[in-house]
Amino acid sequence: MDAESHTLLGDAEVLTDTYESARKLSAFRAAELADELHISLPNANNRLKRLLEAGALRRERSAGPDRDGKEFIYSVPAFGGATGPSPHACRLVLCRYAELVQEWALLISKP
Repeated sequence: MDAESHTLLGDAEVLTDTYESARKLSAFRAAELADELHISLPNANNRLKRLLEAGALRRERSAGPDRDGKEFIYSVPAFGGATGPSPHACRLVLCRYAELVQEWALLISKP
């Protein structure tokens, strides 16, 4: 975080790269995204959570063998019609997420 401007450094780029990989994969599990990005599974889950909160992804519970944990299939919602989300709509979602993160950082930095 940049202390003077209260902005997260690299945050938007990381989410943009993650979102682009999600679009490329179409429908995927967190482990597949982690493999695609060469990151750990917990890191992939954290990024997915942020994109879900921003509305850039959707998820459905995976139908599969019962295990101790939950498993989800992630996909990119169709913002702009049958051909999928437009890049403009995706940038708007990611920009709004960045604004919310900055607002939150300002709130927690106040005494």
